[in-house]
Amino acid sequence: MKVTVGNDEFCPKCMEWREYDEDGKCKVCGRRIKKMAVQIRKTTAEYDLNDFVAEHDDEIESSEPE
Repeated sequence: MKVTVGNDEFCPKCMEWREYDEDGKCKVCGRRIKKMAVQIRKTTAEYDLNDFVAEHDDEIESSEPE
C-alpha cells in the first residue's frame, strides 16, 4: 500500500488512513474525510464602494414616485 505524505486522513468507515480526492472524499469508500476550504465569492474588503452606491441608486430611483 502506497501512502503519500500530506494526502491522507483517517477514514472512520474504512478504519484506516486513506488518500482523499479533490472533494475530500475517501478514494476507497467515498465518505468525506477531509474538510476542504470553501471559496467565498467576495469578502467585504473586496466590494467596491462605487459598485454598492450604483446598485442602490438604481433601487432608490425606481422606488420614487414621479
